Amino acid sequence: TEQGAFSLNLLQLLKKTQAQHGLRNGDYTKYRQYCARRLRRLHKGLKFLHGRKKFETNNLDSAKVKEERHLHIPLLNAERAWSFAMELKKTSETGGPRVRQHLVRRLRKAARWASELASLAAEVADTRTALEAEAYASWMSATLHFEQEKDWQGALN
Repeated sequence: TEQGAFSLNLLQLLKKTQAQHGLRNGDYTKYRQYCARRLRRLHKGLKFLHGRKKFETNNLDSAKVKEERHLHIPLLNAERAWSFAMELKKTSETGGPRVRQHLVRRLRKAARWASELASLAAEVADTRTALEAEAYASWMSATLHFEQEKDWQGALN
């Protein structure tokens, strides 16, 4: 690995946390709640908070990444949005078109977070982590295209 580059075994970390926190049984609600709690703990532990009284956006860029836990933030945000979309997908058969639109919006947000993770990893992580993040972003984008049922060729690429 390159000197000073962060290493994160992304796909193994994802599979382990998904299996431990509800996805083994298909419980997307439990997994989403876990992701939200973990994000809060990460933000507090890294002192990456959003203001004291008034919310201020605190964007994560490569200059702010000081340790590998910073890369967990976009990853968990993407996972939280994805699990909410999968939760909505379970109810979309009975929910109607509004639920379906909400599902697509959550997947779009998950794909955006995944691409942010990929761009961050390309700048500050080692080659393996960057490739795994790129694969994860591609998978999330393909999931979005597949759910939209419009751009089949985009889902394959």
